[in-house]
Amino acid sequence: MGLDRCSLFHQAGRDPVLGLRNRTAFGDFNHVAQLVLARFVVGVVLARLGNDLAIELVLHAALENDLELSDAYDLTIKLMGPSIYPPRREVVEYLEERDFDLLPFLISIAQMEELPFSSLPRSAPEVSQLNVLKWIALCSNPDSTAWLLGYVGERMNKPIETHHDLTQLMDILTVLGLARKDNALDLLFGIQAKKEWRDDASIRIDESAPDSKESIVYNLRKAALLGIAVSGTDRALRAFATGEGLADDMGTFDDEFSTAAHARFGIYDLSWHYQNGLAPEVEAELKALFDKYHMKYRAKEKFGPITDPTRPPRPVE
Repeated sequence: MGLDRCSLFHQAGRDPVLGLRNRTAFGDFNHVAQLVLARFVVGVVLARLGNDLAIELVLHAALENDLELSDAYDLTIKLMGPSIYPPRREVVEYLEERDFDLLPFLISIAQMEELPFSSLPRSAPEVSQLNVLKWIALCSNPDSTAWLLGYVGERMNKPIETHHDLTQLMDILTVLGLARKDNALDLLFGIQAKKEWRDDASIRIDESAPDSKESIVYNLRKAALLGIAVSGTDRALRAFATGEGLADDMGTFDDEFSTAAHARFGIYDLSWHYQNGLAPEVEAELKALFDKYHMKYRAKEKFGPITDPTRPPRPVE
């Protein structure tokens, strides 16, 4: 009985990449290319394609923490893949209900030096630190947000010297919003505010950074707004609808409100969901949420299938 029963991880612009728990498909290497395969034969024998040490370490760590083989296999695969969207909360809840201490396991994985920070959308499947951070953010254990805030604080104390440093910090700020906790949102609201950058900012920007300070600050503030949006909380929705608590120099917040409204229902890849069709009851709840805050619901028009043959193709964004 593995994690896949929750129908998780709708990745960017396509159906879920992996079909798990289908034992008859294990020999179909086109279907499970580049994945770690494990089987139990007087101990655990790890047979894998490629040479991904991080994947092997994660799988073994899960087994050493007494997770059942089928769940360890599924968890390892769930931690693989493009670092774009978070897992659905049901998968994290499923593991937290097992006799398995999920948060300490995830923290130990996040601290592995062998892990890349992120993986590219079209790269071979691999476990990335960014994926693990998203899992930590979604844990119900109250210690998860405290650890995540400590991790973010450490990264903020490191000076931004390269564009890579900037993009990593932007990703981390976005992940923080997934925790949906007030102390995490307090930090994000502070970063997007103008006053945070007027005096001695908590984020240091090295003089050798390739981008201008103004550009770096703007991008970090936008990342903080995205972090607030992906929380999908009432606080986020109210802020984007009314401007309450938000800086007045970042434009309008229609897109951020839409992101927050959809995040409330676990919808992050709007294109995929609208192209494949939202459940009528979900769409009705979304419309009601937009109406509640007096915002216009345009997502279906923007992301849904083009049914009018005279309408020009939607531009690629």
